[in-house]
Amino acid sequence: MCLVIVIHVANCYCNNYNGISNLSYLGSVIYNVISRISVPLFFMISGALLLKKPFDKTKYLNRIKKFIIIIICWDIIYLLWEYLYLGITYNKLYMLVLEPYRKHLWFLYTIIVLYAIQPLLNIMLSKMNKKQITLMYIVIFIICNICMIVPSIASYFTLLCYIGYFMLGDTLYRHTKDLKFKHINWLLISIFITTIILDIIFSYYISIKYNAFINIYFSYRESFIILASACFFIFIMNNYKNEENKIVTKLSEYSFGIYLIHGIFLDIVKSSISIYLLNSFIGIPLFSIIIFILSYISIHYLKKIPIVKKYLI
Repeated sequence: MCLVIVIHVANCYCNNYNGISNLSYLGSVIYNVISRISVPLFFMISGALLLKKPFDKTKYLNRIKKFIIIIICWDIIYLLWEYLYLGITYNKLYMLVLEPYRKHLWFLYTIIVLYAIQPLLNIMLSKMNKKQITLMYIVIFIICNICMIVPSIASYFTLLCYIGYFMLGDTLYRHTKDLKFKHINWLLISIFITTIILDIIFSYYISIKYNAFINIYFSYRESFIILASACFFIFIMNNYKNEENKIVTKLSEYSFGIYLIHGIFLDIVKSSISIYLLNSFIGIPLFSIIIFILSYISIHYLKKIPIVKKYLI
């Protein structure tokens, strides 16, 4: 959740390519690339928690119903927020059925589709052996790379990428111990660091070359992002100690609400402070922490309202 906020603050700097120094732009790329593992991790965690669980029709329908309510309500909240606070009007209300009003809400539109097809994925995975599952991941990985080379077809396979992460989370969660990764943590760390560094180099180089912000290497279909996310997930699963951590537990309870509301505080910070006066190496972590704290406090109090806690966060 913290990394998602970092992405959106870093994007402010990245999108202002011509208004900041090359050094500041480099910092924004570094923070942006490192934080890109957050969304794949969200999908993998969801898959690990939901796939291959006994199908419960009541829970299934309630989950879909709740997310529909959340999508509708938060689209309306941001629509009103931007109209009243930013003076922005939206003339295509009918499009809210197909796409989010606020960009960061795209995750809700995607995850609800994955929730909807979860029973089909469960059946498919139960019928496949390890070799077939491995082959499936290889095919998805190849398709993701083809989409990077041929961007014109990428939109047709976007959902496939996230289905891959969703299923990969379940597979890695179940088989990490079988793979005996305890003795090769350094390999995972090395792959993670190498892929992140390469992505940073390519992202920065291509922007400098074309003198504009180019975000092709920020895509969640990008090979380096896929490998870095998988390695990070395996590393955590491999080294996780089954002990309750009060801080992690408390943050987990608030993470979804923080994801939903942090865009409001990002707007407030952007409109109240000239964030670009600070170099990105300092500005991005500073403003991310401010937005996180404000979001956390607001969700803490909103959770005290029963109807809000039940339907909105």
